[in-house]
Amino acid sequence: MSASKNGGKNGNPTKQTEPTASSLDQVREILFGEQARSVEDQLGRLEKRISKEFSALQADISKRFEAAEKANAARVEALRVAIERETEARVDSAKDLSVDLDRSSSELSAKLDSADQNLRASLTALDQAVAKHRESLSNDIQGLADASKAALSAASDELQDRKADRADLAVMFSEIAERLSGGPRKKG
Repeated sequence: MSASKNGGKNGNPTKQTEPTASSLDQVREILFGEQARSVEDQLGRLEKRISKEFSALQADISKRFEAAEKANAARVEALRVAIERETEARVDSAKDLSVDLDRSSSELSAKLDSADQNLRASLTALDQAVAKHRESLSNDIQGLADASKAALSAASDELQDRKADRADLAVMFSEIAERLSGGPRKKG
């Protein structure tokens, strides 16, 4: 230890003085000064290095975020454009389908109207043909009925004309009986 603490040179105790703050600082400086400066220098360099790396890391992260934002913005824009195109295509397709549907509906309606008119005309012609045929058949039946009545009446008249009454038949049978019996009989 130093001479001021132990007293004299020979180790004899001398009058002790109380250490002052400045003397303690000097002792500390002697014992730990170089090491403290070295640690402070190392801490300063480490702090500068960490600060520099932190700044570089911040810059790298900022660049990556900017690149990611740009890439995402490009993707979002590409998706927006694709969605717009798809929407326009679908709207155009829907319009085309609507036009085709309207045209098909009009054509079908016209065809149905035409078919309805043709059917009505055919039914009218068929009704007229049936009415004519019915009238013709009715006339034919009436003619046959009239002809049958006339024929029946003629046959009835012919039968009436051919029919011999009882008195005539009695005379005729009498004459036949006489001829068969051999001679005429006398009345009387």
